[in-house]
Amino acid sequence: MKTLQLKKKINIWLLCLCIIITTIVPTYANDPQTPQISKWALWTLNEGENYGIFPMEWYYDGFQEQITTEKLQSLLQGVDHKFASLELKVKKDYIKEPIDNPLTRRGVIEALFATLAKYEGIEDSSGVDYFKQQGLLSGTKQGLELDSVCTTQQAVVLAIRFVEHTYKGLDAGAKGFAWQAKKGGNTVYLLGSIHVGTSEMYPLSNTLKEAFSKADTLVVEANILTQNEQMNQFIQMAMYADGTTIKDHVSKETYDKLVKVLTTFKLPIDQMQQFKPWSIANDLNVISTSQTGTIEGAQEAATQGVDMYFLLRGMGEEKRTVELEGLIYQGKLFDNLSAEYQEDYLNAVLDSILNPATEEEISEVDLIAEWQQDWIAGDIEGFKASYAKLMEGDSDELSEMLFGVRDKDMAEKIAKMLEQEGENTYFVVVGAGHFTVEGTVLDQLKEKGYDIKPLYK
Repeated sequence: MKTLQLKKKINIWLLCLCIIITTIVPTYANDPQTPQISKWALWTLNEGENYGIFPMEWYYDGFQEQITTEKLQSLLQGVDHKFASLELKVKKDYIKEPIDNPLTRRGVIEALFATLAKYEGIEDSSGVDYFKQQGLLSGTKQGLELDSVCTTQQAVVLAIRFVEHTYKGLDAGAKGFAWQAKKGGNTVYLLGSIHVGTSEMYPLSNTLKEAFSKADTLVVEANILTQNEQMNQFIQMAMYADGTTIKDHVSKETYDKLVKVLTTFKLPIDQMQQFKPWSIANDLNVISTSQTGTIEGAQEAATQGVDMYFLLRGMGEEKRTVELEGLIYQGKLFDNLSAEYQEDYLNAVLDSILNPATEEEISEVDLIAEWQQDWIAGDIEGFKASYAKLMEGDSDELSEMLFGVRDKDMAEKIAKMLEQEGENTYFVVVGAGHFTVEGTVLDQLKEKGYDIKPLYK
């Protein structure tokens, strides 16, 4: 297949296989540090990490100490940005009152409330009274301790609760591409995922969260959190085991381009040479389509993906999690590609990095951002139209692998969930392409006679 045609379809794969994002974090992670997090705050922080209102570096920098003025201002700016995105109307006569002792618990609460109090529809009140009324303020055995110093951890937790509660009250938040299927006493919620995310996609809508809470079982393509043995097997599958390196398997022209791109991204050439073309192409694809075009940006995009969000949330709720495919299955799909095609795939990614899109073309970064905005708005039709354009043209080795048999298998497994005895509720998260392209999973379920309805009426 011509490299230009292949380049056009690269981003399809970002939405079809969650393993494309799995090696980003473990392969390039620095020596792990121990975060300074209290157990009681763990799952609130896990929710809020996706909001983009605080950097996770704070975990290792005085997180249990009194918050500094600089950190508080940064946190307030993050919260203010989340509320500004709701496009609320600012009060004409609003005047921000100065806050006494802003680094106490009381001061932080008042400062947080001020980011919302400037909008119409929010009654005049003290921040403490508002937080009490809304159930956002809990104390210790010693009480609320409002005049005690506020730690960075306490301030961040208060901010996360405040943002989440506000979005819920306004029925705001990302809608996603979601459907519901029922048969007898069984319900299956179907969510089309964007595997690479951004803070703009969070918080999620309360409708999505409620559907997830109702589910007995979370169903994903592959559980990339708890399968350490599978992850190790997958990484070994992605590497050469015979002493050769990628330099021995691709042309000099391809290798020279690879060295140039790795140098640009400041990635270790010696370490990367151990990996096969498809693995390197996947990683470089995620890096290049992240908003910053860096390994740090790729790690953030991977951890903010929809699959990762629900896997972590499911872990926090101790929800049963099952796989439709698994890491090894998905890894073999790539590893079984012909050597020629793997090099074509790598070349397509390298060329997209070395020769960015012209003004007449939409860049990979802009395309992913467009899809993420469609996901936030729940604009399924807008996404379908954009996605369908990439699917145009002749099929190829990888495109046939991504759909076809995989969609048939997924549809059959979901049908079995609907046919089970008793009452069971499943929350299924798979790549958006499997639910939005004509003839894939949703269409196959409809052909089997199941009534599929959008989650949002």
